[in-house]
Amino acid sequence: MLLKIGELARRAGLTVRALHHYDDIGLLHPSGRSDAGYRLYNAADIERLHTIQALRHLGLSLDDIQTALAEQGKSLPDVIARQLEAVDQDIDKALRLRSQLLLIQKRVASGVPPESGDWLTTLSLMATHSQYFSATELRMLFENWRRDEALWPPLITEMQQAIQDGNPPDSAVAQRLALRWIEISLQWMDGNIDLLQRWDAMLQQEPIAVAKSRIDPAVLAFFHAAVQCRKTAFLKYLTSEEYAQLRLVRTRDWQALDDAIEALARAHVPFDDVRVRDLVQRWRGLLDYASNDDPAIKAKLLIAVKSEPVLQVGLALSGISRCYLRSASAELSSE
Repeated sequence: MLLKIGELARRAGLTVRALHHYDDIGLLHPSGRSDAGYRLYNAADIERLHTIQALRHLGLSLDDIQTALAEQGKSLPDVIARQLEAVDQDIDKALRLRSQLLLIQKRVASGVPPESGDWLTTLSLMATHSQYFSATELRMLFENWRRDEALWPPLITEMQQAIQDGNPPDSAVAQRLALRWIEISLQWMDGNIDLLQRWDAMLQQEPIAVAKSRIDPAVLAFFHAAVQCRKTAFLKYLTSEEYAQLRLVRTRDWQALDDAIEALARAHVPFDDVRVRDLVQRWRGLLDYASNDDPAIKAKLLIAVKSEPVLQVGLALSGISRCYLRSASAELSSE
């Protein structure tokens, strides 16, 4: 039995995006491809996915699951032990928080306000977060934040400088910075676009969340304006439903492809060389990923990128690469 990615996602109760993310990080690769290039999953792949889901339900991280599967489960006892330790720590934190809340409740009920307004701010922030995220999601976000925190200050500094230099939101500078913001955010959130959208909604709707995030409101506004420019350009060619299906290809993936193609072009490597064939396949694969494996969206995406300069940042290749790739693709398609 072979299942396409959409059917597997439906049966497993997952999103197609989640399966793509598993593929990207090497956790679950499809065993085959159809003639049209669609991912195909066999019985062994499905069994592996069931194992992944079972471990996820235990609260294990994707990194721990990957390690356990790679070692044929040998590391699983240690992973579970660490998970139990983390749960115990969460219980301790919850009990301490409960004691603190009971103390505040008792003092408020007695007519004596808390000694510090920080308590009320903390409670307000907790209530705000809980409207957008589950306790499990918040735990993941806070744990990942410690891992990725150092990535933000340089980006914020560059955005502040871009604003000071007068770069408009549709400029190449602004677009590159906005894409870095999105990529870092997705890394922070383990590739979960839904989490990213909810976090962004919270920042736009909750002043206390912005204040506690310590993000310069001008930088946040600059980022949102840059993203809106990009969205407006896409919506000239795509419906809202099609736009929602687009997936982000990391800038470094496009850049690596561009560098490789341009190197072959400058060396005048013939189109029937296996390296050229491989790069053509990589290019088509990135376009398939960006368009969510939808041929109609892919066709519109190519037109949009060709026509809109604001979209060429992070999606387009250099002029040399485009010319070489176009000729190579046409020749290989005629074989």
